[in-house]
Amino acid sequence: MKFPVTIRHRTSKAKSYAPSKNFPYYRLSYAFRGSPRQVLVLRAEGNYEDFARSGMSDFNVFIMEDFMGATFFHLLLGLVVTADVSKAAEVDR
Repeated sequence: MKFPVTIRHRTSKAKSYAPSKNFPYYRLSYAFRGSPRQVLVLRAEGNYEDFARSGMSDFNVFIMEDFMGATFFHLLLGLVVTADVSKAAEVDR
């Protein structure tokens, strides 16, 4: 296979890059940023209003902080749910 590989689905496009000497992992670039669909998603999730309330001056920094925070709390929620389900499974035995 020759890299980069372009993957198309309807109107969306993504590129996959091979591992390199400095970054030994496959990378995926999705052509979503700056698209009308991204604007719709950010508006639907309330990101523009949250940014206005935050007092921050750089929207890109705000989005990355929001993304990292969401990632952390979703992982934490996964641990809590798993522990709860495990405890319930032990009780049923």
